This record gives sequence, structure tokens and C-alpha cells, in this order.
Amino acid sequence: MNVIKIDAVAIRAGLANMAPETRANLPYRARSIIVNVDMVHESVARLIRELRPVGLDELGLTAAIEHCANVWRTRLQTAQLSLTVDEHIDDLDEARSLVLYPIVQEALTNCARRARASRVDIQIQWHDGGRGDARGALVGIEDDGIGADLDSLPTELGLIGMRERVTALGGSIALESRPRTGFRLAAQVPAATAEGAAA
Repeated sequence: MNVIKIDAVAIRAGLANMAPETRANLPYRARSIIVNVDMVHESVARLIRELRPVGLDELGLTAAIEHCANVWRTRLQTAQLSLTVDEHIDDLDEARSLVLYPIVQEALTNCARRARASRVDIQIQWHDGGRGDARGALVGIEDDGIGADLDSLPTELGLIGMRERVTALGGSIALESRPRTGFRLAAQVPAATAEGAAA
């Protein structure tokens, strides 16, 4: 993107040496390239920040999720957003943190786009295992919005990618909703075993 922009700037700068008939359309095209590259650059930079939140390394997963929720509170002005995070969540390794954080982020994005909810509840609990369950994080995200037909969910909701990332770590995601009855997402992200961490 930077090389494309440099070329566009060079085209714009070299217009003075061109014949009038040659340079008639070039200023517009050069400006258009520069504007579009700036937009793409800004979007990619934002996506990188969202995929790997800045505070995750310095402050830990809990603080990064709390920051994410605070950002979305300003965007979900008609909804009451509550967040509860178990302190043991910061014990998750980097791979699991980088799966759990986007679950919260994507769910809040979907709420803002579609839910028309007045209440959004996020609970992230630590589960020590037992009864055949794996040790790790349990995520529950629920809203009281318009709900959805689970048989025809739009692909832009990001649920397919979310499910793939969670199942790759041995976890699971369950969705529950019907039109006009809100939406509930329940995810289980297992902690790394000693063998898994070594692998």
C-alpha cells in the first residue's frame, strides 16, 4: 500500500512536465489512488488492533476485555451492558486469549449491528473441570434483542470463524435464539494441557 501511494504521489508531482492533453485526467486518478490507499491503510491498522488488542500484552486478558466493553458502551447507547469476568481468566495462555477476546468483540459487534437490545450481559467464568468437563473459560453472552433464525444466520456475523477458532482448541460454541426472543451464545474455551502447551 505504501508503494502504491508513493507511485501516486510521484504521478501527481510529475504532472508539470507532461503535455496538457496527457495530464488532463491524471490529477483526479492520482488523488483517488491516494485517498483509497489511505482508507485501506486505516482499515487494516484498525483490524490489526482489534485482532490483537494493544492492552492484551501489557495488562492481560481481563483488562483488554473490560476496555473492549467500555468502548462498546459508547456505541450501544440504548443498551445496558454488564460484564463479569473471573480473575482466573488471565491464566489462559496467549493462543486461548486470542480466541476468547474476539468472541466478546464479535458478539458486541453483532449486537450493535442487529440486535436492537436494551440489555447485554457478558459473563466469563473460570471452570476447574470435573464431571467430564475440561478446565478453562466459560463464556456466556446474552441480549434481549430481536433474536434470529439460527437456520438462516447471515455469514457476516462472524460465527463460522468464531466456531472454527474455538473448536481448533478443543472447545465448543452453542447458540440459542428465536426471532424476537433475544440471542444467547455459550462458549467453552479449554485451558491448555501440559501436552497441548508442549505441542
